Amino acid sequence: MAGSIRIGHTFYAQKAVPTKDGKPLRVTNKDGKPLRIVQVSLGTDSRAEALRKLPAAVADIEAMFARARGEGGLAGEALALRDRDPRDWFDDALQRTDLPETFYHVAGGNAQPVTEALRRWHDDATDVRTGKTRQMDEQAVALLQAKLGELVTVEGVGRTEAADFLWWLKRQQSRDGKRRSSATLDRLRSSLSSLWDWLIEEGKRTDLENPWRGHGGRRRRKKTGGNDIPGARKRTPYTDDQLVALLSGRPRQPALADVLRIGLFSGMRLDEICSLRASDVTDGVMHVREGKTENAERDVPIHLAIAGVFRRRITGKACDDPLFPDIPEGGPDGTRGFNASKWFTRYRRSVGVEPEPGKLLDFHSLRHTFKTAMHDAGVHPRTIDWLCGHAPPGMTGVYDAGPNKAERRRAIRKLRYPKKVMEAV
Repeated sequence: MAGSIRIGHTFYAQKAVPTKDGKPLRVTNKDGKPLRIVQVSLGTDSRAEALRKLPAAVADIEAMFARARGEGGLAGEALALRDRDPRDWFDDALQRTDLPETFYHVAGGNAQPVTEALRRWHDDATDVRTGKTRQMDEQAVALLQAKLGELVTVEGVGRTEAADFLWWLKRQQSRDGKRRSSATLDRLRSSLSSLWDWLIEEGKRTDLENPWRGHGGRRRRKKTGGNDIPGARKRTPYTDDQLVALLSGRPRQPALADVLRIGLFSGMRLDEICSLRASDVTDGVMHVREGKTENAERDVPIHLAIAGVFRRRITGKACDDPLFPDIPEGGPDGTRGFNASKWFTRYRRSVGVEPEPGKLLDFHSLRHTFKTAMHDAGVHPRTIDWLCGHAPPGMTGVYDAGPNKAERRRAIRKLRYPKKVMEAV
């Protein structure tokens, strides 16, 4: 139990150090001495003031315990803020640049970190998840964090994110030279699927569906959309006003302005844009060499609205030079898209572009915006799918070579956004 105690003229918050696996958590003072009771000064001799400050101080102590349990980092910080008045910490949090959007959802009690879910599951299933099984569970969650961010939440993983993660695992398999067998990949997926099953069945999370089912084994993964999962946040296109806000602002990183415009007028994925080299831009097209699907390799015509971006970026570069050397590589797979994604999220928030409740807005939403605009312009769905690197629905995608060069150019020339959006470009 937590409470307050008066020592001399000052009140202190205090709480006993809990145990883990039958042993007290390793919590020490500044001299490295183990503590059995943690005390934090409330900085007042007034009982009324002490009672007002007590919840925040207890939350800080809980964060200390979370770090000792291995729930540190952003998850520990966010969980520790749940019992505090947002007025006490929200303004300070906004000044930080290392907090993802999920931090506020977790701190507000609206999302659950996957790491916390894993701990609760293991605490509950001590007779089932043991030894190597636990190690595989922990490895799967660590890899999920590496791909989706330290503070990945249960609510933030839908079928789209699950499919992207599994594709990423397979890609990593050949990139780092340490090939994981198909059996190992399936065990990692199975660990995450079992965690979600426990959350739904034993954790009483009836609002969830298991996004890891239907991807397993050595069968070819069928593309599925996270927007079809009940309760999942639905990714939506940007509105005209939101596009104007994004295009009119000035990102701290100038490269982001170029990437944003290319995404809006090409429908390309963020990694595809950031991976372009000077030699990939020839004869008025962008050549996408690889991507997340078999249909990713394609030539996308350059829209007149962004031709100046490419002229400026190609000038003075050798054929093998990256088009975006000013975006540093990062993340576990060393891609420029990793940092560009973080930049975009911070920039989107800075210009006040936020999703409606239950909706999702990110860089990928530009693809939805592009597809909507192309559809409104009367472009055939087959051509839109091909330009976006998707196979047409059904078996035709296996045999369809896609629209010819002239058809692709005509389709891109049809693309036009409302006047105020075009003026902001």
